[in-house]
Amino acid sequence: MSVIDTLLLPIERVTIRLVEIWRGARLRKAVAAQWDRTRRAPMEWGTLYAFLLVLLGLLLLDQPLALLMKETVTGDVEGFFKVVTDLGLGALWLVPSGLLVLVFLLARRIALSPATRDRYSRLLWAPAFVFLSVAIGGLLNNLLKYLIGRARPALLFEEGLATFTPFSHGWAVNSFPSGHAQTAAAAAVSLAIR
Repeated sequence: MSVIDTLLLPIERVTIRLVEIWRGARLRKAVAAQWDRTRRAPMEWGTLYAFLLVLLGLLLLDQPLALLMKETVTGDVEGFFKVVTDLGLGALWLVPSGLLVLVFLLARRIALSPATRDRYSRLLWAPAFVFLSVAIGGLLNNLLKYLIGRARPALLFEEGLATFTPFSHGWAVNSFPSGHAQTAAAAAVSLAIR
């Protein structure tokens, strides 16, 4: 039996049990009532759902998935993830977008005609938006890291510790939320919007 089969077997059993429960009318009515509440207040309920999913992920998936990935991911797959991780380096996005902002500001300043100044002013907003998205997102991310204090996976792998130490500045306890993931997401979303 493969690792995937081993992981999917309990999921299949749970799915079969959920289908049996769903066939009872009481659960369907409860879900329909909750759906109506969610439609009336989507932000509140969506926030609660997201929080509960993150909490369930931390309780049920975090450690087993980290240990499984540590044991099984090697070679090219590991190299791929390292490249993806590098896309989350802040300097990769902040330096070019910041330089473009400076170039467009300077070009706008020395432009001879008002039409050219307007053109550089319009061009300025795209790199400024990327820069501010990544920078402000990074600041908020660091605040969350400080408030949450999640231990790094290295502590789990080396010492078996997967703890939370809120209000801590140490490198070992600032792994969540991921700065690389936040940077890559902020850059991607700002580029998609702009």
